[in-house]
Amino acid sequence: VTLVRFYRTPHFEASAGSYPVRLVATQVVLSDMAWSPFEATGFWSQIYAADHHNWNDHTRLDFSRDLAAWQTTFSPLSRGEPVLDGALARVQLEDVADLAGGAPGRITVTRLSRDGTPSDTVYPETAPTWRRVDANHLGRALAATCPGGQGLVGAAGYGEHVAQLMLCPDPSGPRGLALVGVVPVVWQMAPMIAGQRFEGDAITRLSGRLGWAVALGGGTLVVEPADGDAFITDVLDASGHSLSSAWSPLYPIEPLQRWQAPVHSVSADGEVTVRIDRRWAAQGVGESAIYAVASLTLTALDTTWTVDAWDRLAYVNTHHNWQDELTATADDGHTLHWKIAYDFEQGLVEHVWITAPDGSERLAPTRVVPVPPTPDPPTDE
Repeated sequence: VTLVRFYRTPHFEASAGSYPVRLVATQVVLSDMAWSPFEATGFWSQIYAADHHNWNDHTRLDFSRDLAAWQTTFSPLSRGEPVLDGALARVQLEDVADLAGGAPGRITVTRLSRDGTPSDTVYPETAPTWRRVDANHLGRALAATCPGGQGLVGAAGYGEHVAQLMLCPDPSGPRGLALVGVVPVVWQMAPMIAGQRFEGDAITRLSGRLGWAVALGGGTLVVEPADGDAFITDVLDASGHSLSSAWSPLYPIEPLQRWQAPVHSVSADGEVTVRIDRRWAAQGVGESAIYAVASLTLTALDTTWTVDAWDRLAYVNTHHNWQDELTATADDGHTLHWKIAYDFEQGLVEHVWITAPDGSERLAPTRVVPVPPTPDPPTDE
C-alpha cells in the first residue's frame, strides 16, 4: 500500500513544532491494482487526526463519502448491482509516523467483494515518516545543486511506476540536461522505496544511446529523451526484463479528481436554465469519461429546484458520453431530467424535462444550449 497525500498548511499557523493539515486529496495505490489508484477528495471523506508534532497519525479515509467512489461503487451497491472486486471502502491509519520511538504504525485497508462484502487487511508501516515528493520541495534541493540555481522537476511514467525526475542544465548531456536525482512516487516493483531520493552513483549515462540508467529498488529505471519535451521510461527488474514502459512529457503530481465538467445551458426563450456540478470521476473506455454529479439546479415554470443529495442524483454514463442522462428527485417529489444525445448533423444536443410526483408531465422535453463561459476579468499583473 502506497499513500500519496495532497495537503495544505499555512506556515503562519505552525506552533511549537506542529502544523495544521488540511487534506485536499489522498491517493491509495494497491500493489495488485496499481494501474488504477483510488483517491479520496474533499472534507467529508478524509478525517485527519494526529498528536503533537503531527506524530501518531490516525487519519481515516472513508470512500463512501467520496463523490467519485459514490458514483462508481456505493451508488451501484445501493441498487444491488455488482462492483469492482477489491474496490476500497476505508483506509485507517494507526500510529503512523511515530517519531518518538514507538512501535511501527499500521494501515488497515477495507476492500469490497463484487457483492459489497467487506474484508480487512492490516499492513505494517515501513517508512518512519511521510516523505515529501512535491516539486516545490525537490526544486529547493535543485536550486543548491544546479548551475545558476535553475533546475527542472517533473513526473514521468504512468500507473504502477511513477517517479519525479530532477534535472539540471548540462550542455554535454542529452537534450542539454543532466539527470541528477530520481524520486519514486509510486513503485509497484518495490513500494517501500517511494519517496526516497536516488542520485550520485545510482545514475549512469547510457552507452551507445542518449539517456540514463538509474539503479533503484532492486531493478533499473531507464530514462531516454523522446521527441519534443517528452521522455520514455522503462522499468526493468533484476533480470533485465521490462515491467512497464511509458512515454510522457514531464507533468505535475496532482490529484486525479481535479477536472471539472460543469453543464450550464439555457433554452432559446431563456425560460429554462440548467446547471450541473459535474466532475470527472474515472476514465472510461477509450475517449469516454465516467462523471459524477454533486448537484443539479433547474429553473423552469417560475420555480427553481436544487438537488444536492447524492442518493437522489442518478447519472448514467455512456460510451463517448454521447447518451449521458441525469435524473434528480427534488424535495417536493418532482423528477428533473437532463439528457445529452449525439446527432450526426447537430452534434451534442441537450434536453431537459420535468415530471410531477404523480408521474404526469410538468415540462415537456425542452432543448437547451450551452452558455458560453464568462472570461476571467482582466488583472493588473
